[in-house]
Amino acid sequence: MKTTTWARVGWLTACLFLLAHALASASEVDLMPVEEVRAGMTGKARTVFSGSMVEEFDVEILGVLENWRPGGDLILARAYGESVERTGIASGMSGTPVYIDGKLVGAIAYSWPFSKEPIAGVTPIGEMLAQGTLGGPDSGSIGDFGRVTSGASVGAMVQIETPLLVSGFHPAVQEMIENELQRYNMTVAQTGSAGESRTGKLRLVPGAPLAAHFVTGDASASAIGTVTHVEGSKVLGFGHGLLQSGRAEIPMGTAYIHAVLPSLSSSLKLGSASDVVGTITMDGAAGVVGEVGAVPELVPVHVTVETDGLQTREFNFGIMRHSLLTPSLAGWSVASAALTGGGSVGEITVQVQYEIELEEPGSGTRRLSYGDVFFSGSPAAPIAQSLSEPLRGLLQNRFADVEVLRVACRVSVEHVRKVAEVDEIYVSPQVASPGDSVLVTVRMNPFRGKAHSEHFVLHIPATCSADRVKVRVCSAPEMRTWEEELTARRLPPEDLEQMMLRIATSGRGDRLECVAFVEGAEAGIKGESFPSPPASFSTVVGSSQRAGAVSERHVGILDAATLQTDYVVWGCRTASLGIDSGKSRRLQ
Repeated sequence: MKTTTWARVGWLTACLFLLAHALASASEVDLMPVEEVRAGMTGKARTVFSGSMVEEFDVEILGVLENWRPGGDLILARAYGESVERTGIASGMSGTPVYIDGKLVGAIAYSWPFSKEPIAGVTPIGEMLAQGTLGGPDSGSIGDFGRVTSGASVGAMVQIETPLLVSGFHPAVQEMIENELQRYNMTVAQTGSAGESRTGKLRLVPGAPLAAHFVTGDASASAIGTVTHVEGSKVLGFGHGLLQSGRAEIPMGTAYIHAVLPSLSSSLKLGSASDVVGTITMDGAAGVVGEVGAVPELVPVHVTVETDGLQTREFNFGIMRHSLLTPSLAGWSVASAALTGGGSVGEITVQVQYEIELEEPGSGTRRLSYGDVFFSGSPAAPIAQSLSEPLRGLLQNRFADVEVLRVACRVSVEHVRKVAEVDEIYVSPQVASPGDSVLVTVRMNPFRGKAHSEHFVLHIPATCSADRVKVRVCSAPEMRTWEEELTARRLPPEDLEQMMLRIATSGRGDRLECVAFVEGAEAGIKGESFPSPPASFSTVVGSSQRAGAVSERHVGILDAATLQTDYVVWGCRTASLGIDSGKSRRLQ
């Protein structure tokens, strides 16, 4: 055992020595400012077309487009060589370094789709250095260069697409990933692992693949470009933005390239990402900056999937920390685990239960527990949204800077249509007095099941002055929609605690809700409800500096009750109840 351990230590030390040597060697390169670049100059570019071997191909400078976007120039170059002539400027080549007389000029970052010749736009190295921490000529902010997204063009020139290599995701979820990440100019490519024997030999050197890991674990998603320049432990790449989020904490690694898939529109590098070896710390318009060494903390997501009460499977994921993408990535991971572990053929009733642990600086940790249940023939989207929407609200809240420490989810999948419709409702008695209680009977009609009744007891306040009250029965989600439609101005939560409470008490699909209401006015202040406010309410509150925290409804809620059912409920019904203030009887 000791011999094996020391052998591993020796192997690791040797690898680190070789990596350090490669990084040091790669940093010994002169730079050529864009002002010195002229049409007709020739040079070399470096990238990987297969495996891990960096290949060189020839380039000829066609010219320089000055001020092609605010504060930035672009170098036009034509590539020559058997490999690049066959594939053209492929997705994944973003960041490919270009050298003239051994001096680094910049990185290939733009191209012309459907072009018959491999002509590229090269981001000058000075602009790439200026936005990062490699010690370039300018230490200005990311905003100095503006935002360049897919479709930004000079003529038909566009930013080279970034391949997003995905592995282990369910096909239905993979489609969702592609639809959302198109706005970041990414194209999804399904892949798998290259094996430790291949990825263990990869190095971050100019021309090598540069991977940004979004998801790791039982499913993975990694965006790949190319390393442009290395100085010590610092790495520069892509030549354009990845997510353009400014300061970043994106896990960084390299990749093994299986092949470049030729295409008439845009060829694609197909590869498998290696382990995380560092962090992308800056993501701007002219490229990304990373550092080898310390790796960022990921959000651990643990999913337990139970199928038809029999089979149980466990899944684990690591999600990168990003205020915009973390919610979606976590939601996709849970949905993929649910469909992979529980199956996705036929009609499915899904129940999810979440526990999210948050950290608020100065206030310690907070725990949020909530759940939902729904039925769908295509459950991928509702499963993903059940986590991503609350998580997005928490991470983008206006009250406090919070971090997600972990997410635990239990998913129960049943291959049955476990649904029931609200068929009819009856109110007894049909005429009541203020202060009375009334019995609401709800006739439920389950799918392929026997109809049965559920019951609610509602209390009519002694202060009720209306001649008629309405009673409404709905599923909890439909009741939430109805309430929001009635609110003239939706009242936002006043603090983080109230936001978490709303998530925890949000309507579940298997809950039936019943409300008694009058068609009149109801007001809300700071999240609290005030039924039937006096006529002077609007005048008094309207003059307050806190008027922005006030909402008004077109109904007044008198009483409400909730019932847990064994079904996913749908449908709404409304009945009327007469109010006779002269009566004094009570329903026992």
